[in-house]
Amino acid sequence: MKDELISLKTAKLAKEKGLTLETEYFTFGSYNPNNDLMALCYKSESDFYFLPTQSLLQKWLREVYEIFVDISTGSKNEFGVIYGRIDDPDWVRDEFGEAIFYNTYEEALEDGLYQALKLITN
Repeated sequence: MKDELISLKTAKLAKEKGLTLETEYFTFGSYNPNNDLMALCYKSESDFYFLPTQSLLQKWLREVYEIFVDISTGSKNEFGVIYGRIDDPDWVRDEFGEAIFYNTYEEALEDGLYQALKLITN
């Protein structure tokens, strides 16, 4: 078992929103989530992205921006995502209300992280 890295799509948005966490994994933009060994690259490239784990990005959102991402379980193999600002219950988004379900916890978390990043205004 291992922690899931965020997708390149989420990494790009996270960088745009100010994510500066230096992590063990990174990419120039040709990201293969099934490859454990990322090519070594240098940080001066414009398409350089750090790839934190989903749980690390979730913690960063919570601690830096007070945005939570929570996963709810439906029936077997159905997961939904709830996200929003901790201090503002009107910002809560419940994907169960729109009947959006995911086959895995990680798929639900990935989408929740991406949607939560959109709440950050630069």
